[in-house]
Amino acid sequence: MTAALVATAPKIASVRRYTISGSDIFTVGRQPAERVTYRGTQRLRITQVDRTIRFEATARYVRNDGAGDIPGTARFVQLLLPGDNFADRSNHDPEDLTILNQPFSIQLDRATLAQLYALKGSAPFALASPMAGGTLHGTLTRGSVARLAGQRVLEVTFAATGRMHGPLPSHPSMDIDGRMQMHGTADYALWGGWLVAFSARLNIAGAIADLDHAVPVKIVYHRSMRQLAGAAP
Repeated sequence: MTAALVATAPKIASVRRYTISGSDIFTVGRQPAERVTYRGTQRLRITQVDRTIRFEATARYVRNDGAGDIPGTARFVQLLLPGDNFADRSNHDPEDLTILNQPFSIQLDRATLAQLYALKGSAPFALASPMAGGTLHGTLTRGSVARLAGQRVLEVTFAATGRMHGPLPSHPSMDIDGRMQMHGTADYALWGGWLVAFSARLNIAGAIADLDHAVPVKIVYHRSMRQLAGAAP
């Protein structure tokens, strides 16, 4: 169960579509908080050539930093190679807005899904955070079964923490020394194991590491994505 959210070999699909929403809140010292919001949609296309499965997520969104709406696009390509090894081939997603650029598997295999369904209590897990460039360790628990986007889904709740030291991928000039906390939910389809929806919040609290005096920094990332009903083949 320690790798419960690690990607495994999926069955082939064609196209899935998801909504996108999110926000970034940055507070440095006593300066007013900077807030950026995102909203949009994306398409996940899955194809297979020989024994390699190709995932391509393309997103269209609007970014608003308080000065007005700015349209944007993002693209992320990932391959599932023979041997069930994933390899990123193209990452043009600086705002972390594609379904493939998240700390969750796009699909769970039957064995992992069955383990989660039967889970009593909690199980340990570890995951990488693309937003903060670090690793978090925590626990996940089984939630309820519900209907979402026309499918029966199993909700998984999670909470994790980790150290943060180094530059943020979104702010490479800012070295942060502090701690991360992530919590949220992920909903997986009981038939097929596809990720139908998730909502995750990452909090970072620390200080800018390369200054003579400590300047506190607080950052809150939030991302939420949900499959559109009828978007699965």
